[in-house]
Parts: sequence; C-alpha cells; structure tokens
Amino acid sequence: QHAAHERILLERMVASLKARAPISQLLLTPIKLELAPRELEAIEEYQPQLEHIGFAFDPSDDGMLAIRAIPGVLVKQMNSRSLHELLLDITSAESLGDTETWEERALANVACKAAIKANYFLTVSEMREMLEQLEQTQAPYSCCHGRPTMVHFGLTALASAFERR
Repeated sequence: QHAAHERILLERMVASLKARAPISQLLLTPIKLELAPRELEAIEEYQPQLEHIGFAFDPSDDGMLAIRAIPGVLVKQMNSRSLHELLLDITSAESLGDTETWEERALANVACKAAIKANYFLTVSEMREMLEQLEQTQAPYSCCHGRPTMVHFGLTALASAFERR
C-alpha cells in the first residue's frame, strides 16, 4: 500500500507541476530548523527548485531556516525532524538514481515521505479507492523507486506456500 500510494502521489504532483497548479500549502506557524552551515548552503543553492516544487522558506545568517510552506501532500506527515531529513535528502549531491532530473528525484522523495506507512490499516472502501486511483496512473506497477505496487501469485504458488501440494 505504501508503494501504491507513493505512485499515486508522485503522479498527482507531477501533473500539478505541469499544469502550473499550486502544490504548496502555507503553514500557519513556520517550522524553524537549525542547520549546519553546509546544510544551509546546499538548501540555499537549490532554493529556486525547492520553491518550484512547493517549499517556501527564509534562511537567516544564524543558521536558522524558517519554512513557511511545504508541498501540500506533506502537511499531515511533517514535523521539524522529518522535514530536516527530507530537505537534506533532496539537496544531497547523490546521483539522480532512476530519475532523469533533480525535480523528479525531489518529488519522488516527497511522495515517499507523504505516502502511508506500514501498519496503517485501510478500510475496504479506502482499498478500493486506492486501487481505482492506481489504475489511473501512467506507471501503476511500481513506485517511484522501482518497488512493485502489486504482485501476482498463481494457484500453484499459493498452494505451495501453504503446503497443499
């Protein structure tokens, strides 16, 4: 369910970005982060790109960063620690991995953080809704990182798993 939700969120954010629709949610109270000088420098370097994907922040000379807005999908999941980790992931100098652009990698990280987590139990109607939304995506069979959103077990494999053959 995490991988499926991640795929759905990523494609929604990409569509909003392409349509130039707002994907940002202003925060009632800014989240303040204390950053190391190199962290602040990396985040400031990517400020235009971060703002383009929904972040708004004000850096200060004392190593503090006041986050005023975040991508809307993150609103329920973010606290200062997880936001700090996400910003460091997005602005790290790592390779782009399976993505073509920085923007795609950043949105994939945002989608991963925002997606429902393990041990979150969906109701039957929520399961149906997620499957319907997943069917509407362009790449329904894997999440942003390549993990499958669904697997197929044939009757022989199921019987074997339950020691019936």
